[in-house]
This record gives sequence, C-alpha cells and structure tokens, in this order.
Amino acid sequence: MTKSDAFGQGASDPATELDHSVLLAAVDGDNDLLRSISGLFLSNYPVLMSSIHDAIARNDSKALMRAAHTLRGSGGFFLTESARNKLVDLERMAHDGNLANAGERVAELESEMEHTRPEVVRLAKEGLPDQ
Repeated sequence: MTKSDAFGQGASDPATELDHSVLLAAVDGDNDLLRSISGLFLSNYPVLMSSIHDAIARNDSKALMRAAHTLRGSGGFFLTESARNKLVDLERMAHDGNLANAGERVAELESEMEHTRPEVVRLAKEGLPDQ
C-alpha cells in the first residue's frame, strides 16, 4: 500500500504516516463524514487504550485480545501500518497467553499514536484539503 504524505512535510517512513487516499476512499470523498469519524476515533481511542492497560495489569489475555482487536478494527484508517502491526502483536501475545512484553508494545503503540494524533485532530476539525 502506498502511503501519502500525511503531514505535508515529506513523509520519511510510510509505515508511520496516515494514508490520505485511503481515508478519502473510505468516506467516498465526504469531508463532513471524515471529520465526524475522526472525532469519534479521538473520543473512543483513550477508552480502548485504557482497556488495553487494564487487561495487561490484570494479566487478562482475553480482555487484551478483545480490546486490541476492537481498537484495530475501529481505528482502522486512523492507525498507521506500524500501529496496526503493534496491535496484531498484542493480539498474538494475548492469544499465546504470554503478556511479558505487552507493556513495552503498548508504550510503542502510544508513542506512535501521539505522533499521528495532531493529524487526526486536524482531520476532525478541518477534514482534508480538496484533492
């Protein structure tokens, strides 16, 4: 999948950037819809991350698998390829019942999300420029 320049600054690593072409295709070019679902993602993401943290703290593999899968599915277009891969890793760890490295993986995921969060906030406010 080819990634576009999500920040308008010359993307250096496509796996860590949002793909505007995918975002536009997902909403059939409807910027109002894009703004709405961006806002929904921003409000739901912290709740799902809290569920992930709680599951790890309780060593609850089933809850971790469910929360990581839900975030991966609901966040879909607002997650970078790298963030999706980290969620897949968390699901795999949970499936295997080995959460030893789950905290480290979540920290990496959060770092990536903080990198893309300003872009999602901008999308929620402005949408995408006319293509």
